[in-house]
Amino acid sequence: MVQRTGCVNNGNSLHVRCIAHIINLIVWDGIREHGVCIDRVRHAVKYIKNSPARFARFKDLAQKANIQSKSSLCFDVPTRWNSTYMMMETALKFQKVFGGVSLPDGEGVKDNEKPPDHDDWVKVGRLVLFLEEFYHLTRNVSSSLYVKSNKGLFDIAYVYDFLNEWEKSDDLNFQAMAISMKKKFDKYWGKVANMNMFIHVASILDHQSKFRIVEEILSDMYGEEKGTRLGVKVKQFTYSLFE
Repeated sequence: MVQRTGCVNNGNSLHVRCIAHIINLIVWDGIREHGVCIDRVRHAVKYIKNSPARFARFKDLAQKANIQSKSSLCFDVPTRWNSTYMMMETALKFQKVFGGVSLPDGEGVKDNEKPPDHDDWVKVGRLVLFLEEFYHLTRNVSSSLYVKSNKGLFDIAYVYDFLNEWEKSDDLNFQAMAISMKKKFDKYWGKVANMNMFIHVASILDHQSKFRIVEEILSDMYGEEKGTRLGVKVKQFTYSLFE
């Protein structure tokens, strides 16, 4: 149909990967190894929320502990990491209160369903800190009230810089997560050939960016020499569209 009716660039750039979806894949690769501490917090939240009496006691303990937070414990959808982030971020505020509630424990309780211990809360705190940037980025790219295509390249570059920063972290957990996530990043965005050229064109057409900023981003991600060569290809592609 494209060949018969004609299309921009002969239809070679019709496929655009969803940035939010790729961020989702990248994040899951990073947090997969931390399933036990996440499961323990999830089961603790469910145990308290599933009983009005336990939930009332929990709120009473939170008030006595003088925890000034308007947040409330929330369930997550295990297949949606952003909801898991919100669950952990909220539960972390009430970490001291969980210790005052008799959570199921003992020989009959599975390892991933035991009450969160100190190490679990430390890991959850790190995960929340790590995922916060991705959570806000996902909300940003998922906005539907205004055009976002001109900022797509900036969002990709932001993820690249963020992961590079954490790869150099002294925290081995952060470092391991960043390395795992960087592999997934490279699969989809590690090469310009894997990215739709219109992502670059949209940034060039943004009057606040133009070609100069696109060239800087390419040089930052791929090195000055390679970035300059890629910039030339992007410019040639943009000219061909105009022609």
